[in-house]
Amino acid sequence: MEKITGKPKRIFRARLLIFAFFLLFIVALPPLVAAPFDRSGGYEARPQESRFFVGQDCGFVLEIPNAAPSVVQMEIPDTPSDVRFLTFKKDEYIDEEGSHGTKIQAWFMFSSPTEQGRQTVLPPFKVKVKNRQYIVPVAPVTVYDVPERLFPELRVLFDGAKNGDAVFVGADSVVVKAGESVHLSLYVRYCTQLLRFSWDLPKNAIFTETERYNIARGEPQGKAFSPDWIPVARFVWTPLVAGEYSLPPISVEAVAYNGSRRTIVPAAKKLVVQEAAQTQSVSEQKNPFFADAFWSDENLVPAESAVAITSEQCRHLAELRSAERNSFPFSRTRTERKAYESQLGFSDVPSEPSKPLPHVLLAISVACALIATALFLSRHTRMMIPPILAAILFLIASIWVYATCVASYAIFSGGEMSQVPEEKFSSSVAVTGGIRVRVMEKAGEWVYIVGTDVAGWVKNDTLWIIE
Repeated sequence: MEKITGKPKRIFRARLLIFAFFLLFIVALPPLVAAPFDRSGGYEARPQESRFFVGQDCGFVLEIPNAAPSVVQMEIPDTPSDVRFLTFKKDEYIDEEGSHGTKIQAWFMFSSPTEQGRQTVLPPFKVKVKNRQYIVPVAPVTVYDVPERLFPELRVLFDGAKNGDAVFVGADSVVVKAGESVHLSLYVRYCTQLLRFSWDLPKNAIFTETERYNIARGEPQGKAFSPDWIPVARFVWTPLVAGEYSLPPISVEAVAYNGSRRTIVPAAKKLVVQEAAQTQSVSEQKNPFFADAFWSDENLVPAESAVAITSEQCRHLAELRSAERNSFPFSRTRTERKAYESQLGFSDVPSEPSKPLPHVLLAISVACALIATALFLSRHTRMMIPPILAAILFLIASIWVYATCVASYAIFSGGEMSQVPEEKFSSSVAVTGGIRVRVMEKAGEWVYIVGTDVAGWVKNDTLWIIE
């Protein structure tokens, strides 16, 4: 009988051992994958202040419990080019439970603010605790420019549509149907107070303020810095005619942190208005904001009382103002015009600019320039300064007065005023006649006018032009 050697048994035991190690590896693999090694030790460097500013010391603190300062070491971190490491120090601290630990405080200085919508992340700290090295992450922070160098900012956000679903195209435009109302909100930041808040009425639309917040009423916000956007007011914008429209001009005079006053406007916004499925007139829409969109109560009168001032009286008033415009300031025609307007019940109406006045101012400017030239030729250079300054001032005054004379004005004889140059959109409210308005645009037989408290389209036969 053949003798069996021990080699097959050894091979079998080796394979069994390998198989056992393989099973043990399979069982131990999930915990190893699920819990990777944490090189930070659970530590994190946190900012000492809620906000950091450019050019100021910005501190971070790292607390290591159950470790004395003598067993803790920290390497000087490598920083980006716009961040400068200043210094760090170690102190011993005692927590609420009486345990001792090490507190590391490190200070940096940032040379540029954080980009809008992002945060600054510093490289991790390398710390040795009892000869064991840890890579400690640093909490991200936002770095602001010095408040005294920040100027107020204004922005507008579309909130949605009232009578339908507005289609938003990015952050700067919105698409709606004609006749739908879009809500928009106005926000401001980096300011301590608003001194003035105004907007212009858009054409072919109804634009109404629905809510005004405290800052818009002039209430001071204090000197404490805040990066938050503060609500100013809310509006409802109802376009009536298809087309592309820009945001109605809105301006705010705000006080910056350094005390200076700034007039600010929001970034450009675009409203794309599509044709409505069925166009309705303003009176059929029964929009509750219509009465307040363009007129205040004292400027509205019933249709039957709109003829209190006749067209002939408006024509005579336009003739008086035309004569005043073609005469010198404070002339007899100005006195006659004011007396006639007092008889009609008007007061505090702006005077007409004088057309001859810019020519006179220009002649005086030329005369002063000639005097300065003569003094220069006679080598009296020191005496040249007053006539040169006078020539410049009179020239600026001449240009300014001439610019006021270029604008076209008229006397509105009263009647219906529409928000669009179409008969079906005419309002059911008549505006009194005799008011002085500025002629802005013409479209066929329609003219767009702007007065002190009114704006809209009227027929050209209701206007008496001031020549």
